[in-house]
Amino acid sequence: MKEVWRLPEVSSLNGMDKEWVLKLLDGRSELERMRILMTLWRIWHVRNEIVHDKPTPPVESSRSFLCRYVESLATIKYCLGADDVKGKHPVAEQLEGCLQPRKTKPVIVDAASSWSKPVADTVKLNVDGSFSEATGSGGAGMVLRDDTGAVIVSACRYIPSCSSPLEAELVACREGVALARQWSNKSCTMEVDSREAVKMINSLEMDRSSLAFTVQDIKDLLKLDPRFQAVAIDRFNNQASHLLANLGRSKA
Repeated sequence: MKEVWRLPEVSSLNGMDKEWVLKLLDGRSELERMRILMTLWRIWHVRNEIVHDKPTPPVESSRSFLCRYVESLATIKYCLGADDVKGKHPVAEQLEGCLQPRKTKPVIVDAASSWSKPVADTVKLNVDGSFSEATGSGGAGMVLRDDTGAVIVSACRYIPSCSSPLEAELVACREGVALARQWSNKSCTMEVDSREAVKMINSLEMDRSSLAFTVQDIKDLLKLDPRFQAVAIDRFNNQASHLLANLGRSKA
C-alpha cells in the first residue's frame, strides 16, 4: 500500500503499548487516519481468510479494493458538488483534487428537494449506477423503503463489464426492480437520477440503441406489476444508492 499511500513505517510501532492504535493515529490528518484504519482492517480480513483455510487474497487485489473503497468514501464526503459526468466521478484522475475539503462556497441542499417518504401503503425504490471509464466496469446501488422511511432492503452489485454511465444506470434499474419485487408486493415508485434512463424505460416505442436488451428486460419486469413506475429525480435525493453504487464498483 505504501506504493500508493503515505503510511507510517512499520518500525514506528516498536515499543508501543496497548494503546498503539490511538498513538499511531494521533496528530495525523483525517485522510491519513482513514487510510491507516482501512489498511489495518484489510490486514485483519486477510488474516481471517488464512485462519479459516480460505485462499489468500492477492496483494494487488487488496490494494485495488482499498484504493477504490477509500476513493468512494472521499468522493461522497468532499466532492458532492464537483463537476462530473451525470454524477459519476471519474476514478483516479480527478480524486486528488477532492481529498481535501474544497475552499469554495459550500453546496446547500434545499430541504424541499431532499428525499421524501412514499405515500401511505406504498414503497419507494432508489437506484443508482456508478461507472469507471478506466476499468470499463461499474456498480449498482439500490435502497427499498416503506412509507415510514424505514429501509426494507438495500444492496449493491458489481458490474464487471460496463460501457457508459447510462448502462450502469439501466443495469441498476433492472437489478433494483427485481429486488423490489422479491421484497414487497406493494405499489412501488422507482426513483432514478438519470432522466435519459427514465425516458428509455417509460417510452412506448421499441428501443433500438445498443442498450435495447437491458431496457427490454426492465420493461418486461415492469409489465408484471402495472403499479410500478419510474420517475426522474435530482442526484441530491439519491445519495444512499449513490454510495452503494460506488461500493459495488469497488468490489472488483
